[in-house]
Amino acid sequence: MLMGKRGLLLAFVSDIWMVSSARLYRWLEAQTPALMREEVATALVVCNAPHVIKSFLNSTPIPPLFPVLADADRRLHVLAGFERGEGLLMLDVRRQVRGIWLLKADAPPRPKKFLQAVRSFDLPAV
Repeated sequence: MLMGKRGLLLAFVSDIWMVSSARLYRWLEAQTPALMREEVATALVVCNAPHVIKSFLNSTPIPPLFPVLADADRRLHVLAGFERGEGLLMLDVRRQVRGIWLLKADAPPRPKKFLQAVRSFDLPAV
């Protein structure tokens, strides 16, 4: 249900209230329109319980352009290899991993280079 016509970008963060998580949240918010034009959907995966995420979303003045998913037991984080940090995981429509970005020092990828990388994947459409 989350998959776009050409893929899905999952952004993994730890606690939604952490500063680094907020940075990636804002970065994803800024990149989502360009990714939507590429027919790639986006979602944020957070290591919080649903009620914590709901509280956070209720405090934001504008709802996000993407779903925010709870991963309180960190199963998805471990499966994706982000158990110790934040990162991005790009999937194509066949659910094959096309790109992984481990984020260090609270620095998401530069938008222009990131979009060039996504375009270079030559993602198939459904």
